Amino acid sequence: MDPVDRDTCTAEPSAREPHRLWWRPGDGHGRGILFRSGHVHTWPEAEGEHRHMAELRPEPAAMFFLIRPDGGVRIPRRHAELAAELTEALSAADGRLRPFNPHSASDN
Repeated sequence: MDPVDRDTCTAEPSAREPHRLWWRPGDGHGRGILFRSGHVHTWPEAEGEHRHMAELRPEPAAMFFLIRPDGGVRIPRRHAELAAELTEALSAADGRLRPFNPHSASDN
C-alpha cells in the first residue's frame, strides 16, 4: 500500500470530504482504512470487509487496520517505518483511536 500524501493531508479540512467514522467505543472490534489523501473510514467489524469498503472511494488505500474495542490500532510491521505519520493521521481523524507501533523498540 502507498504512504499517506502529506500535501493532501494538510489541506484545509473544509476542502476535503469529512471522514467516515462509523466505529464507536462500545461497538466491539472495528475495521478501518486510511486512504492516501488522509481520509479515514472506520466501521464496526461485522458491517463489512476492508476490500468492500475500499471500493467506496476512487483513491488507493494507504493502510487497512483493525480497531480493538478500546480504540487501539496496531501499526502493522510492513508499515512500521511510517508509524509516526500513520499515528498522526489516525489520531487527527478520530481522537478515540489509539495507534501504537509494537515494532518500534523491539526491532532496533
